Amino acid sequence: MAYKVVYIDDENEDRSQAYADGLSTLGLIEITIKKPTSFETLRDELVHEQSNIDALILDLRLDGNQQGERVAKYTAPILATGIRSHCLIEDGFKKEFPIFLISSKDNLKKYFDSDTSSHDLFDYTFTKATVGNEGDAYEKIIASITEAYKSIGEEKTDFVKMLAYPSISDIENRIFTTKFLTGEGTSVSEISQYIFSELKFQSGIAA
Repeated sequence: MAYKVVYIDDENEDRSQAYADGLSTLGLIEITIKKPTSFETLRDELVHEQSNIDALILDLRLDGNQQGERVAKYTAPILATGIRSHCLIEDGFKKEFPIFLISSKDNLKKYFDSDTSSHDLFDYTFTKATVGNEGDAYEKIIASITEAYKSIGEEKTDFVKMLAYPSISDIENRIFTTKFLTGEGTSVSEISQYIFSELKFQSGIAA
């Protein structure tokens, strides 16, 4: 079954649909497009619709278009922070889910690359110009990370099962710190990002 992904962008409908189509040709994910609006309204909409959300894709400059009924005065890092802080609380999101960032190369360079404090808010970042050629690869990454969130949510510290290691002795003290092994003070997003950045991409663990 395809994962349900909400894509939030202030682009015109045709452009947003083109990016959504380019990221979902394999059928691994189904993308619903949503226009940004005021911060509180959009967050409340997402909370209300959370049963149909497995992941989010956010355009970096949600405040780029100030025309029309739905406009935003904030960027993707602000929204992502609000979503992350609203997880697992009363009247908030009942589960954590991945957040992906999409933008033009120029906007990433101008507004995001130097803002290192925002990088951990997103599970993966890709450029709009590369969706045409790399869309299938991005779709696989989105689906893989979304599946990882579900697995971690169910088996938060069972890395033997999640990573298919023979035993915990092959993991303990070699890869994960005590924080990750006990699950204390860690979020699903922290564990997922660590696995994908430090283990999968650097140590060659297969998807």
